[in-house]
Amino acid sequence: MKKYPVNITPHASNMLAQIYEYIAFELLEPDYAAKQFTRLQEKIQSLDTMPKRCKIYSKTLYPKYELRRLLVDNYSIFYYIDKDIVTVTDILYSHADIAKRLKNI
Repeated sequence: MKKYPVNITPHASNMLAQIYEYIAFELLEPDYAAKQFTRLQEKIQSLDTMPKRCKIYSKTLYPKYELRRLLVDNYSIFYYIDKDIVTVTDILYSHADIAKRLKNI
């Protein structure tokens, strides 16, 4: 089975850290924050195999690429594939106004 390298943009990495900090320090659930952080990281790394398994979310936000969405619990991980490299661009709370937040990037 083919393996794809998975890159996480600095923006997406920052979003992942913000998710951890919010759950750990605002919701005061550090154990859950660590588990959620690990789960999101594992799902991101799982994109190294069959990254096209997720539906295309948009062809217009990144006109050169097909932006795809991977759902993980209450979060949406957005990524595209270019030259057999998976690039994660955003990690957003799924119940937020995703279209608006993605356009503000």
